[in-house]
Amino acid sequence: MILKSEIMLNLNIYKNRLNRKNKELKRINNELEDRVKIEIKKQMEQEKIVFYQSKMASMGEMISMIAHQWRQPLTAISSASGDIKIKYELDMLNDEALMSNIDAIIHRTQKMSETINDFMNFFKPHKDKEVFLLKALFDEILKLIKPQFENRTIEFIINIDKNITINGYKNELEQVLLNILSNARDAYEDKKTLNKSVEIFVKENKNKKLNIFIKDKAGGIKDGFLNKIFEPYITTKEEGKGTGIGLYMSKTIIQRSFKGDISAENYYDKNLKSKKAIGAIFNILISIS
Repeated sequence: MILKSEIMLNLNIYKNRLNRKNKELKRINNELEDRVKIEIKKQMEQEKIVFYQSKMASMGEMISMIAHQWRQPLTAISSASGDIKIKYELDMLNDEALMSNIDAIIHRTQKMSETINDFMNFFKPHKDKEVFLLKALFDEILKLIKPQFENRTIEFIINIDKNITINGYKNELEQVLLNILSNARDAYEDKKTLNKSVEIFVKENKNKKLNIFIKDKAGGIKDGFLNKIFEPYITTKEEGKGTGIGLYMSKTIIQRSFKGDISAENYYDKNLKSKKAIGAIFNILISIS
């Protein structure tokens, strides 16, 4: 009887200890869940801030492009208006000269209006997936950025099948491509590189995946940055010239909206012993269905 009583006593002791341990584990588990929720909330808030900053940076880029594209037509309008004024004051303004200058002003203002429409389409929110041609998307992007590339004597080399179709978020992919192309443009700043070019080519995989390659000859990505460029607030540009969020947001968009990824690497001339990079290649992997 004494042995049975001891066993029961020990069982109760262990049972009480187990209950206390279970309560402690439950308390710790609840605390961990609360911490996870707080950290997830912080992460979401941080991503919202980064996304907002990315949008503001994109808007700044757009404004810069609009200013660049408006400069020439504004100069032409000013010249035509000045010609009308001078000829009128000198009593040399005939109908032919007047109509010629008015036609020039109308033509330039229409071009400026088209520019605004192009940029407004870029910022138009499209939350639903849509079917679009990749080549047509690049054509729209080039309308926005080509003047800046031409001004820097950077050549575009595009090799894309005009029939490649994507079912996805068009504006988001446009934002990613515009960001990487703008980075390629900026990479040539202060470089004395001859034959400046940005090459775009595409490889379609059998598993409904698409590789979009963007290749430049600007000397590659600086040592120590290649593995960090997709992290937030990391930039290789001079202070004040880059936010370091464009590539981070681009990678986030491709991963979430296109079930893909972005990577970058430097490439070299195999025939030269020098290890100096020729340029960088960005590889955008996306799902096309």
